[in-house]
Amino acid sequence: MSIENVKVMIVEDDMIIRLDLERALQLAEFNIVATASTGKSAVEKAQVHRPNVILMDIGLKGSMNGIEAAKLIQQTKETKIIFLSGNSDVKTNEEALKLTPFSFVIKPVNASVLVDLLNTLV
Repeated sequence: MSIENVKVMIVEDDMIIRLDLERALQLAEFNIVATASTGKSAVEKAQVHRPNVILMDIGLKGSMNGIEAAKLIQQTKETKIIFLSGNSDVKTNEEALKLTPFSFVIKPVNASVLVDLLNTLV
């Protein structure tokens, strides 16, 4: 699989972080198929765009957090999840790890580390 064939979806409710991630991954030539800012939108867009990997913020605004969205997405398609979290709450992080994510990245996210991580999928 080449970089262009890795379909990535970014789920982040902070617009600046979402745009920074999108720009960094586009510069590395990854195929960003969708972005979302809520869990509900992430579930809907994942069904349409069928990403290979999702960068999923845990602490999303709205009624559905990133963990709940990832659970729903993984019920319909085997998608690699990379959780992003600025939260040091052990209980929340343990809940995310129960889904056996591809990786777990602590914010602030270093774009080059994320690109290196995604390159392991190629």
